[in-house]
Amino acid sequence: MIIRFANAAAAQAYISRSSSRDWKGLVLHHTYRPTATQYLGTVTVEAIRRYHMTEKRNAAGKVIKKAWSDIGYHLLVGPDGYIYGGRPMALAGAHVLAQLSGSPVPDPNRTMLGLCAIGDYDNEVPSPRLVRSLRIINEALMERFGLGFKHFEHRQFQAKSCPGAMLWNFDWKGDEEMPAEDNEDDVPDDWAADAWKWAEDEGLMNGDEPRAPVTREMLAMVLKRFKELS
Repeated sequence: MIIRFANAAAAQAYISRSSSRDWKGLVLHHTYRPTATQYLGTVTVEAIRRYHMTEKRNAAGKVIKKAWSDIGYHLLVGPDGYIYGGRPMALAGAHVLAQLSGSPVPDPNRTMLGLCAIGDYDNEVPSPRLVRSLRIINEALMERFGLGFKHFEHRQFQAKSCPGAMLWNFDWKGDEEMPAEDNEDDVPDDWAADAWKWAEDEGLMNGDEPRAPVTREMLAMVLKRFKELS
């Protein structure tokens, strides 16, 4: 089950209180595909989970990807800064195949938590919201698991560029200043800007707080307006 945390405090509480393995560190990934511009919030994260849980076969019927029991990553971050809980932290991950000789950890899925930034960070610049959320996650993990908590990148285990050149050598320890929280709740993210303008022009939305969480009663009101306009 995918959990989208309403705010950073909720994600921090999840990390500090949930049942968990005694993680020794984390491995940072990016999705590559979907890209940040293709991101559609929870819909995208659910699609990643379905892909991980679906078996794939080639034209000859040979299995080329086994179906996993859940999404491979424990935590994910969207380009809008929203943090998602994926595979339960009590379970071993499915995010690394240690193929390179001399990999820094022999069995990273059992000892290293999987953290994924949604986007193609070989070619896309990480948003300040994403960077801030990565730092918040790291601080919560360091607080829970101690100063010996280690940080790796996927490319250290496999012949990949993951998590992308834009996130290589990410400042995990906070030596650089934390990106300021922009508080731009009245400005939709780029991926949703066209849809938000359309909804506002059609009278489905009033134009306020595009990034605020939607309750079921708010959704019901939008659906009612849609029916009246159609």
